[in-house]
Amino acid sequence: MSRTLEVRMIPKLVFDWKLPPFNERFSILAIDPGTTTGFVLCKCLPERLTIYAWETVYSPKDIMQDLNNVAASLCIIEHYIPRNPKSTEIDAIKVIGIVELWAQDNTDIVFQIPQFQVQISNELIHANSLWVKGQRNARSAMKHLLWYLIHKKNQTEWLEVMPRD
Repeated sequence: MSRTLEVRMIPKLVFDWKLPPFNERFSILAIDPGTTTGFVLCKCLPERLTIYAWETVYSPKDIMQDLNNVAASLCIIEHYIPRNPKSTEIDAIKVIGIVELWAQDNTDIVFQIPQFQVQISNELIHANSLWVKGQRNARSAMKHLLWYLIHKKNQTEWLEVMPRD
């Protein structure tokens, strides 16, 4: 009988900041799928932006539990593209399948290619107090979220007015 080591990360409040009047409400879940899956939940309410980040080691039950515990108007997930033809990261493919199944009844889903996150620098994340220490996959999910906010929602004003460390 094999045993699986279960590691669960509790969502960490990364950012909670009072915004200047902001005319849009949204809640976006960004996901970096894999053996360790990174999650970032961004909630924007009038005058408040809250961002949570966490990671989950692959387990279909845990992934579904994490998804069912968030309410998101949109889910952004990195699309799986094999890095070389001989390797497959089966857990990433399974996570994407679980997210697609969950999204059918819960939210819209947007796929991003892995290269999008490369366009968001670590310096931008650090400068805006969004660095998630020790959680590489959550940082990747953060980069997907930021790319979407900047390029698809044209939300750059809050990046410019965030408090600096």
